Amino acid sequence: MTFNLHIQALDPHKSTLRLEGRLDAMTFGEFDRELEKVLQQMETGSTLVLDLSSLQYISSAGLRSIAKARKHMRARGGHTLLLNPQVQVRKVFDIVKAVP
Repeated sequence: MTFNLHIQALDPHKSTLRLEGRLDAMTFGEFDRELEKVLQQMETGSTLVLDLSSLQYISSAGLRSIAKARKHMRARGGHTLLLNPQVQVRKVFDIVKAVP
C-alpha cells in the first residue's frame, strides 16, 4: 500500500489534510515535502488538522514527521489536531505517548 496526502482545505488560518495509506520509512519524505508547502502558507496562531481516518499504518518515521509538524505549529503559536485515527494507528500514538 502506498501513501497519499489529500489537501481538503488550504487556508492561512486553518488547513485540513487527509492522510491515506501507510506513513512509514518509504513514504515520510513525500509527506514532509508536501507538508512543508502547506506550513509555509499558514499564519501565526493557525490550526493544522490532520485527518487520520484513512491512515492504515504509521511507523516511527511517520511519527517523527507529525512531531515535526506539531513543533513547527507550536513555535508559531498554532495548534495541530489529529482526527479520527484508526485503532492500530491510535495504539502506536498511545505506546509512544505522542498525544496527550
